Amino acid sequence: GFDADAETSRAPAEEAALDALELEQLLKMADAAGLPLSARGRVLQEQRSKRQAKAENLLLEVGRIAAKEVEGLSEGQASAKQRAEERAAELNEQVASLGEQLADIIREQLAAAKGLVDGGKSRRAAARAADNDEDDFFDRTAKKKRRVGGAAAGGRTGRYLDPELLSGGDAFGHEHDDAAKG
Repeated sequence: GFDADAETSRAPAEEAALDALELEQLLKMADAAGLPLSARGRVLQEQRSKRQAKAENLLLEVGRIAAKEVEGLSEGQASAKQRAEERAAELNEQVASLGEQLADIIREQLAAAKGLVDGGKSRRAAARAADNDEDDFFDRTAKKKRRVGGAAAGGRTGRYLDPELLSGGDAFGHEHDDAAKG
């Protein structure tokens, strides 16, 4: 009814608000909500912090080499400075990419914690929508899957065979004679 309509109209606004937040703000929100990072999120955060530290160390090295520029740099120093600057730029790009991935993971966790799934629907509403057919037509021709009884299912593994049926007799003890019939 009305609650579901209000929930779906409010959800896109909440998702847009989460999309606009930066990684640091998302981390604070997740921490305030008591949401621990997923295993993938922890790995991304660790990789991001390691690459960030490497980039900072390379920039410190560039600064040390640049301090010697007053005296003049050798070819090796100039090339080392250039390599360090290029590697620091690469690492900064990787840090930004990892930060975006981590932010996406946190957004998903925050949305799931608020019960927003599939375009702002609650989990229950999403489950109802998934169960609902488009035209509410019951298909009587659809066959249900039947479980086959086996040892794992707790049933018998073999079928009971009457030895008299195998010998040519019926269940009442009468012998069948093909010659007598014809």
